[in-house]
Amino acid sequence: MRSLRLVKRKCIAPNILLIDGIARSGKFLLGKIVSHFKRIEYFQYSPMLDQIPVLWKTRVFEHRSAVAYLQLVIDNFVYNRIIGRNLNLREADHSSIDRSLERSAYLDRAKNPDVKKMLSQFYSKKRVPSLVVHGMLPLIEPYFEAFAGLKIIHTRRHPVDLVHSWNRRRWGVRFFSPDRRSFVPVFQGARRPLGPWFAFGWKDAARLSPIDRVIKSILTIAGLEKKKPKTLDPTRKKRIFFTCFEDIIQRPDDTVRALSDFLKAKPHPRMKSILRREGCYRRLAVGEGKKKLDEIRKEASARYFRSLETASREYEREWNLESYFDA
Repeated sequence: MRSLRLVKRKCIAPNILLIDGIARSGKFLLGKIVSHFKRIEYFQYSPMLDQIPVLWKTRVFEHRSAVAYLQLVIDNFVYNRIIGRNLNLREADHSSIDRSLERSAYLDRAKNPDVKKMLSQFYSKKRVPSLVVHGMLPLIEPYFEAFAGLKIIHTRRHPVDLVHSWNRRRWGVRFFSPDRRSFVPVFQGARRPLGPWFAFGWKDAARLSPIDRVIKSILTIAGLEKKKPKTLDPTRKKRIFFTCFEDIIQRPDDTVRALSDFLKAKPHPRMKSILRREGCYRRLAVGEGKKKLDEIRKEASARYFRSLETASREYEREWNLESYFDA
């Protein structure tokens, strides 16, 4: 029997917004801000949004079928949000609509039996779905092919903060072996586990300590993220907005103005209250970063600590930040 392929769709919403970055880089914070621009739907998240490009990259999914399946899955999320189905009301979740200033409007959708009318309103108001993804920039091709009007907001964060956060959550172990509360695909080789997609080709993965695995993981993904824009044509490159966690927290008004230009949308009149609610307008203490660095230094090998220092100093120069490494 010949191989079958999925058929590409005419998407419900070809203009979607992705909020991307390495895990723990501030995407959900950014999602809560971006979702309060005019026309932007409150963001949604599902591990499937990360898994499909990974399965494409590793050739588990054939290319055209991966693109078509991505369309199918996201159309399902978009449609359910339009009609008020599967609304997240879990108060502790950042993606809960309880955090949206449009909460009542989403609840009204759930009570409205007229699906055609809700679809019509979605289109007439030119609403834009927003979705959080994790580290998808290096695997972005299926998204660009699936959605003609795709835009991406990509955030970065200091490597030391990322390493410290990942290590506390034991991702140096949990990303490299099956874990019931981790939904990152882990791949099995012929003789040994290969780990997650970004660890393919690592000859030393099994020998590394958890903290060294974390450092190598973050630096690998960050390196791929930096290289990716150079491979994209100018049209696609213009559809990506780059920011960093430190700017969002310390200079949120500048970030909001730049996002407004990128999205061609005005922020909600109460945006400043949203920013204050989310802990912006504060100075990030360099001393806290240095404490994290001291904790990492105690566990990491000299080789990987040096790699972290090199990447961190480069990041600090790029974003004009005070150094964690200076005395």
